[in-house]
Amino acid sequence: MQTSFAINFYNNANNNVIYTVSQTSSYATTYSLPANSITPGTYIKFQVQVWAADGSTATSDFSSVYLASSPPVVTVTTPNVAAPSYTFSATYSQAEGVALSNWQAFLYDVNQNLLQQSGIQTSSTLSWMFTGLQNSQYYYVQFQATSAVGLITNSTMVEFEPVYATPMLNSILTAQNVYPAAVQLTWDILVITGATTGTVAYTNNGTALDVRNGTVYFGGTSNSGLYVFEEGTYKFFIINPASRKDLIVVQGANGSYHLQYHYGDGMFHLYKYVNGLTIPIIYQSNPVFGSSFFVGVQIVDSFNIELYAETVY
Repeated sequence: MQTSFAINFYNNANNNVIYTVSQTSSYATTYSLPANSITPGTYIKFQVQVWAADGSTATSDFSSVYLASSPPVVTVTTPNVAAPSYTFSATYSQAEGVALSNWQAFLYDVNQNLLQQSGIQTSSTLSWMFTGLQNSQYYYVQFQATSAVGLITNSTMVEFEPVYATPMLNSILTAQNVYPAAVQLTWDILVITGATTGTVAYTNNGTALDVRNGTVYFGGTSNSGLYVFEEGTYKFFIINPASRKDLIVVQGANGSYHLQYHYGDGMFHLYKYVNGLTIPIIYQSNPVFGSSFFVGVQIVDSFNIELYAETVY
């Protein structure tokens, strides 16, 4: 059994002894170096020697460590978010000037559940863009930095609320040459009418629907006058879809369409409910994976529907 110990501390750069704990009678196997015993900002190595009651002794291998007066400090710049996408930034510092090695950025929801993260970045500038931020919802952003000597620190979680205009009209302008030597302009206005559940954000200047937390109803929650057998094409740009929930519902006079996305198979599923039938007719898209999609629904005739999807990013 150990009855005493001694410790020598060396400057790792030149092997000079910079602090010594002389042989001390103790059964303890830990030791706390007194404050200010060694100048902060120094790489040190140390070696422990122990003695047993019979006088036998053993010496450890060397172990090294960097002494810092304080860990790195990461401060998040106060965000002012006025769009669905925002570039967040932070600053890094350390009292002894230890360089930054890498960093990460994290986005959390109001309950501090992780939504997005940057992954490990090695640039000297702590700056990262998070997208898909929903209007008038609270989030937290946080940065984590690792110094060149492996010291890790987290910034505080900074709360913010995106506030931006959400246009309800989407104008689609097309042009074509017409005789004689003229250009004819045509535009269509898409108006989102009826009701929504949850909080549904219109992003990308009103051209995209963020349907992660709600359902968009076209024509209201009852009768829009649309007949589900009518031919036509519906095109949607969808961001961050929830899985296995109605994203978009087209409610008609004799039935309805319900569009869902399933994470498991990566497909969009269109359920066509016809009044009088208890089981829906189901159509599936090609598999797509990502966070934003272009989805097309083409109704060819009463029984043929083509559902196709493309990953935007």
